[in-house]
Amino acid sequence: MNNFTKITTSLTLALLVFVGALGTTLAASAPAPTKPGSTFEERLNQRKAERGIVLDEKDQTRLVNTCITGQTKMRLIQVELVPAIANRIAVYQKIDAKLLVTIGSLKLASKDTFKLEKDRLLLADKTAQFQVLATNLTQAIDDTEIMNCKADPAGFRAMMETIKLYYTDLQKQSFDSRDFLVNTIKPELAIHADDLQVKTPTSGRN
Repeated sequence: MNNFTKITTSLTLALLVFVGALGTTLAASAPAPTKPGSTFEERLNQRKAERGIVLDEKDQTRLVNTCITGQTKMRLIQVELVPAIANRIAVYQKIDAKLLVTIGSLKLASKDTFKLEKDRLLLADKTAQFQVLATNLTQAIDDTEIMNCKADPAGFRAMMETIKLYYTDLQKQSFDSRDFLVNTIKPELAIHADDLQVKTPTSGRN
């Protein structure tokens, strides 16, 4: 988990440099899903339409002069981000598997598992949302890396803002999942701690 936090911190700093430094122009609406099988040009045009970027001469010059550096930073971050996201998802899946085993053990002991089963489904839903956001984020980074940013600084800015929006949502989802684990599922498991203890025969009993 620490590696994921470290990498997302690097992404935050990069976005501050290439988005925050130009001021806030983010449109209120979140990025819409791209259609399956869409081309790079289709996705770029969609992001430009969504963000409605208008650059003055100073901002345009600045982006033309710095966007290659931005693409390089995104590429370096992407190399570490993809396995970090995969690891985070694997952790969620392991937790889900352990919850399933725990629920089965409690059922065998004739214990009420309704709340725990409901919490497991909620966590699975949060994990699914995290995966969708991660896919959208990595696609946006991929598109940003391959575009001709000097020829289309407004498009580059639109893609960077899209990355920022997806990244912000991914962070929120990550924090939400962690909070749910710590403050909902963990206390629920604590309630069943005694029920899950392995019962050993009393000394001297046949």
